[in-house]
Amino acid sequence: MKKIFSLILCIAIAITLCGCDIASMFEDFSAKEVFAQFSTLEEDVIEEEIIEEYYEYSPEFDSCYNSLNKKQKKLYNKIYSATEVMPEGFVKLCEQYDGVIADVNIAYRAVLNDNCEIFWMPDTYLLGKKYKGDKVNICISFCYSNDEQQIDYVVNKEKRDTMRAELDKKAQEIITASSMFNEDFEIVKFLNDYICANTEYNKEAEFCDTAYGCIVKNQALCEGYARAFKLLCNLANVECDLIQGKADGVGHIWNTVNINGMYSYVDVTWNDQKEKSYAYLNITEKQLIADHKIAPLFEELSDDEISDGKIFNFIKRDCNSPENSYYVRSGCAFTAENEKKYAEFAAEKIREKAGQEVYSVGFLLGSENIIKDYEKDNEEFIIKIQQELDDIFINGYSYERDVLTLFYEVSD
Repeated sequence: MKKIFSLILCIAIAITLCGCDIASMFEDFSAKEVFAQFSTLEEDVIEEEIIEEYYEYSPEFDSCYNSLNKKQKKLYNKIYSATEVMPEGFVKLCEQYDGVIADVNIAYRAVLNDNCEIFWMPDTYLLGKKYKGDKVNICISFCYSNDEQQIDYVVNKEKRDTMRAELDKKAQEIITASSMFNEDFEIVKFLNDYICANTEYNKEAEFCDTAYGCIVKNQALCEGYARAFKLLCNLANVECDLIQGKADGVGHIWNTVNINGMYSYVDVTWNDQKEKSYAYLNITEKQLIADHKIAPLFEELSDDEISDGKIFNFIKRDCNSPENSYYVRSGCAFTAENEKKYAEFAAEKIREKAGQEVYSVGFLLGSENIIKDYEKDNEEFIIKIQQELDDIFINGYSYERDVLTLFYEVSD
């Protein structure tokens, strides 16, 4: 009897898409190396149908699903169901059609990006085809082993359920704590602060690329930070998405948030510094691209590029308003309204912070005129502020991404 099931691809789909240092080994936005393995499976491989009954689509928070076409959405539904059922062996996805390999890649990433509570799926999957008369079925496996291939879930179903209960409980505790705030801005800031205060950056830690690793184990790399932030924001009814690309030339992942109908970028990983930092809280695209590079949308790539594991995004937000910037919200922004009296404005804020025993303050240069004045003569710009201060002396400054940070001391 001829063998009826032939393996066509084992794709390193790279759940750990942007592990902060991994992607630096590859040109452009390539994720992990793609493994193409061609072999034949035994005849007793069982093909089952995935039952679609688990997925509840949220138009507000499932932006990846919303960006897909009809074929990709059907694949998404079946793959999501498979994440719940955790079947062993191969399961049918669809009948073969041109571009199906790329569509499976897109759908799998979409499921993982929309549903950041998922931590148990493997980094790779096996994709195969089974002949039935004139039809060819495309099948997938996340749990399979023979002499040539071996793949499995990160944990078994019983342990998955225990760990998911841990994640749910801890996440709800955090959301309950965030309920003291009424504004989305304050909720976003609280969640950013919580993750930074309770997470150690550790690329070697188990589950470091998952929300579980960040929220429960308190250790993560950038992907864990970003997935935890999205999960918590969504639970708090704040729209939040994952964004992939590079930062300082290294593979990276961060977020966008929607506050009062205006989108901005948040990079929780880069906010997690020794000193509390809001340099990447609700920033504009202009500020972001100073040291971040955004990966293209999946529609902008060819099927071959997607099949080969090239990193992509599902959405592109208009992040051009500084209104929800931390510096604007905290009253530390030079705007068109105060640019003519910026020195007096800055001195007042410095005196206020010094009275609180805070010895540095950042100001967003939020108008083109004030940016031009600073860039024309930055020393003169700061001298004018110093002239408004009596017993407080500016002893240092830094300027990046339109934010001027002044350091000062109070004389005895």
